[in-house]
Amino acid sequence: MTEPQDPHEAEGPGKGEAPAESGVEHAVASAGREGRRALSELVHNWIPLGIALVSVLAALMGWRASLAEESATHNEEISRQNLVQQQELLLQDHDAVNQDIDTYGQFAQFSGLAHSELADASKVGGAAGAELSVEGQADLGLARYTGKQISVLNYSYDPSNPSGNPNLRSDGTLAPGHAYDPALALAAVENADTALHGLSPGPLLKSADHDRRDSVDLEGIAALFIAVMVLLTFGAIVPAPAKLWLATSGAAIAVVGVALFAIVEIT
Repeated sequence: MTEPQDPHEAEGPGKGEAPAESGVEHAVASAGREGRRALSELVHNWIPLGIALVSVLAALMGWRASLAEESATHNEEISRQNLVQQQELLLQDHDAVNQDIDTYGQFAQFSGLAHSELADASKVGGAAGAELSVEGQADLGLARYTGKQISVLNYSYDPSNPSGNPNLRSDGTLAPGHAYDPALALAAVENADTALHGLSPGPLLKSADHDRRDSVDLEGIAALFIAVMVLLTFGAIVPAPAKLWLATSGAAIAVVGVALFAIVEIT
């Protein structure tokens, strides 16, 4: 006869599966812990190098910010000097045109007076006419002299070469109806002023503003790298879970800082 099977023996295979499953889970958990421990140790070993690298980057940002600020200050000072020189040269150019206008006024006055006296002399006759003729000739000479003193638009009123010049009579005096053009004279004297063309206060001031914005941006990036140093320093002394979080956060911020630095350098 077959002996009855022990109930405990019948349940044996079922009981034997539970320890096996428990062993697998334990092995997986153990492997996970070992992996995290190894990653934590790796991160811990690289943290000092990261701190050193970020320290160099922070120092570099500070140095570049200092250079940008120095360039901005220099450009601002040169811009001020250029602006003062520009105003002085413009004032000189305006004075030259104003002087030309005064000379033109005398030229016009003597020209009109001379022709009026000569015309009256022919009408009056006698001693009075002769006297008017002498005065007219004298005023003709004064008109030609003052015409030669016009410096800016001299090509338009040169009494020594009246031929073909619509502004002048054949005797070199001013023809009626030809006014002096101050706008044209000012443009001519400014175009001829080479010292004025060498000044650029506006672009220098714009460059100074750009450098100052770069300086502020670089100081902000340096602050980011300092924050990364703080995170990595705490990451070196805290336990594994927090260590990984702090190291990862610091690395992400460092990457952002490098990207921002590249943008500042390009723009």
